[in-house]
Parts: sequence; structure tokens; C-alpha cells
Amino acid sequence: MVAGWLVLALLDGDLPGVDRERLTCSATENTDLFWACRGGGGGNFGVVTSLTFAAVPVGQATTFSLRWPWSEAAAVIDAWQRWAPQAPDALTATCHLFAGGKDGAEPTVRVGGGFIGAQAELTPLVAELQELGVGPPTQHSDSTGAYGEIARSWVDCDAVLAHCKRVGTDPQGQVKRGTYRARSDYAATLLPAAGIAALIKALEGRVASPYSGGVLLDPYGGFLASVPVEATAFVHRQQLFSLQYLASRDPALTPAQQTAGDPWLTDFYATMRPYVSGQNYQNYVDDDLDDWQDAYYRANTARLLAIKALVDPTGFFTFPQAIGA
Repeated sequence: MVAGWLVLALLDGDLPGVDRERLTCSATENTDLFWACRGGGGGNFGVVTSLTFAAVPVGQATTFSLRWPWSEAAAVIDAWQRWAPQAPDALTATCHLFAGGKDGAEPTVRVGGGFIGAQAELTPLVAELQELGVGPPTQHSDSTGAYGEIARSWVDCDAVLAHCKRVGTDPQGQVKRGTYRARSDYAATLLPAAGIAALIKALEGRVASPYSGGVLLDPYGGFLASVPVEATAFVHRQQLFSLQYLASRDPALTPAQQTAGDPWLTDFYATMRPYVSGQNYQNYVDDDLDDWQDAYYRANTARLLAIKALVDPTGFFTFPQAIGA
């Protein structure tokens, strides 16, 4: 689906610097603000109160998951990075690598994703991954169905909805969420053998932890890369893939106990410096970034600053990493 319009409003009430204006933003109305909110939103310009989408008809969809033993991790990473970003627009596949939280069990490596189409159409595309030098997976599962069903299963919506239905008879019912700290990177080129080895070593260093940690490699390319970098505020379109580093936490612990695992995440991030582009994903707000505006927005920073000065001259919408802060 493609965003066609958004309605942006400033907060109601007697607030200094807030004119409470309600704006419709689109390709023909308030175009600068429409541009800025697609990649530079996140509380910088106002409050989005509604979105209008142009829906695209979709038939069947397939979700799939492939697992390998950890001994295959280097081969999987190398094959994945040469396969997923170049895959057809109908296919997306994330590489998941996790360790820790399992009493010393070896780390895990998995490739999972979704495909707009039937399983029979997906099979030859998955076969291409193995042709790039990785052995057959030890576990392989897939499921084909209507797009809505597959989308719900992909993000575990069915489990959440089932829990919500029980809340009526369980006043204390809560939908639990994962708690973790996250950082991000982008790779503009293929990870060399040394970069892959560094990534694997970092994961193996998490094995003894009682809490899991890992990295998700999300492919770019495809339709995302076909949109010009300057067309929206989202500047990372020409990157090959993103890296999402995660360190889980237990919300029942004290703040000091929760942050005890942060050095591992910091060291992992530092280890990957020679192999990444220096761009970062703005929706993983990272307090440790020094030059965060450049990392998040690069060539689009100047235009975002100009729009911010125009629509929010008093800086009412602010936070530590707000545009113009």
C-alpha cells in the first residue's frame, strides 16, 4: 500500500507556539510537509491524525522459515546478502542471528520472510539461495494463504488477538511485549569475510548470557530502492541492507541489572564500524550517536531543517533528537 494523503494536526489547547491548524498533506497539498513526514516524521512536525492509502490488490501470499546449524552461519550470511537485496519485489527475507538466554546453547541462524504469491512460485527463488553456497536447511516451513491471514501470522497478530479476547474474563490480562535495547547500521556493500567473521564472533560472545541478543539483517533493494533518495525524507534507499542489533532485557529487573548487558551491544556495534556505511535507522532512536542528524537524514537534512523552521518555528515539537534540536 502507498500513502496517498495524511492529515496532520497540532495539539488542541491554549499552548504557546501552537496554532492548532489541521492540514491535509499530499502530493498536491502542503507538499513539503508531505515530503518531510515520510522519513522525517516521528513527532518532529505535528500529530498525524489520519492516513489515506492507495490499496494494491493482492491474491495469495506465502510466509517461510529456513534454519541451519550454527556451523553454517558464515555461508548463510554470505549467500543471503548476495540473494535477498536482489530478490524480486514480491519477496522479502530477513536473516536472523541470535544467541544467549538458552543455558549455553549454540547460537541460531534463520532466514524468514514473505512472498506475494503461492508456495510453488517461491520454491525456485529459495533454491537460488542454496545455489550461492549454503547447504540445505535442517528445518524448512512455509504456509500459503490469503494475504490478510499471512500478514497476521507474520507479526503474531493472531496470538495477540486471542489474548485480547480473553481480557473480558481476565481483568488482569495484559499483552506482553518484548523488552530490549536496540541500535542500527546500514551496509552499502557486501560484508567481506572479515566482517562476517566479526559478526559471528560477537554472537558467540553472547552465548553465556542469561538474556538473548542478536542481529537482524533486513534487505533493501527492490521497490524501496526504485524510489529516488530525494523523493521522500527517507534517505537510506540505496543501502544494501540494514543491521538491527538487539539486546533483550527483563523488565522485572532493576534498571542497573537491565543495563548490565549493554556493554555487549556497545562492543558489537563498535566491532562492525569498518564494514558499515555510517547511516542509521531513525526509528531506532540511538542516544549514543554523536552526529545523529547526518546518520539519520544525510542529504535530506537541510530541507528537513528548513521545513521544521517554517511549520514549527518555536520548536514546540522537540525531544533530544528532534530535527533542529
